[in-house]
Amino acid sequence: MTLTLQPSQRKPLSLWLFSASSQASKNLDPLKTQIVRRNLAFLRAKQWLVHYNHNSNGVIDPDGTFYLALIANDSLQRKHLAHCKISDGHVTNGIARNHAQQKEYFIARAVAEIGFSELFPSSRFCIDTEIIKNKDDIIEYPVIPKNLYTGEIIQFCGNLPHTLPILLALFMIAAYPKDKIDSLGLSDPNLELVFQKQGFYGTAIPDIISWVTDAIGVEPFHLGPFVPDANHTGAPPYRASFWPPYSTLNPWGSIMFAQMVQSMKNQLSIDFSTQVEILGPNGEPLFEDGYHEEFCYTQLCKAQQAIPCELNCDDSVPFIVSPYRESLKPSNQCNDGR
Repeated sequence: MTLTLQPSQRKPLSLWLFSASSQASKNLDPLKTQIVRRNLAFLRAKQWLVHYNHNSNGVIDPDGTFYLALIANDSLQRKHLAHCKISDGHVTNGIARNHAQQKEYFIARAVAEIGFSELFPSSRFCIDTEIIKNKDDIIEYPVIPKNLYTGEIIQFCGNLPHTLPILLALFMIAAYPKDKIDSLGLSDPNLELVFQKQGFYGTAIPDIISWVTDAIGVEPFHLGPFVPDANHTGAPPYRASFWPPYSTLNPWGSIMFAQMVQSMKNQLSIDFSTQVEILGPNGEPLFEDGYHEEFCYTQLCKAQQAIPCELNCDDSVPFIVSPYRESLKPSNQCNDGR
């Protein structure tokens, strides 16, 4: 069942959180089905389908993988603007494994350990290792552990400005009080796990990284060096990065969230706090009435307490120096990951 809001009640933008497997039910939403098929075409074009398996319903996404789709509610018509998928880390670690076979390190261990310890001070083990045994030698390489309570953003499709509402929604989901998750009435246990994340990372090419840096005023936290796309000769390189607003466990998350809300007003003329709704797999709002607006107001207050100046005093985008930059040295950015 989809949301039955009248046109006058709809907010300009909706963010839909759903799984591809939910589209195998008898109550298909045509637009969600279109998004799943579009993503399938994207994977086929990237030559990534070889890394996926089909289940009995023909759905290629593993359990625990969810779409977050940005939808424009124009008059009587809903229009797909952008989407990404959220996963548990198997894609980034799979990429790390492929590059390790070529003796390249996708995750730079020294950089990732320091950065994660800054963003997740309560985590004891920030980086794990896996081992590949070849006929000639044994290769040990770093991976991101699943128990770090981080999620992975994969396969973004859409125009660059539409990364802003998607990243804002992911932060809002990750910051939801853990003791209130049961009150959301989520029937999918994998979806409950999404609400236990404390931040999201993913891979991107230079164009996306540069655009987000300019639009938000803060650079993503890079987990390793740029590496070439093994599937496409001549394609732009990509790197793994932890995406703003970073972790929900420190005040920098609130500062970046408030800055991104202002950037979204500048880029899209949309106020995230009042003109965006987040909907679950059943097409109904994920959060109770008023929670969205209250959350945005709270983050702005936290941000203003953390820095002495007004965040939205003009249309400029101040560049925020994130805390981990003080502890990282440029020489660590492209080492062998040990």
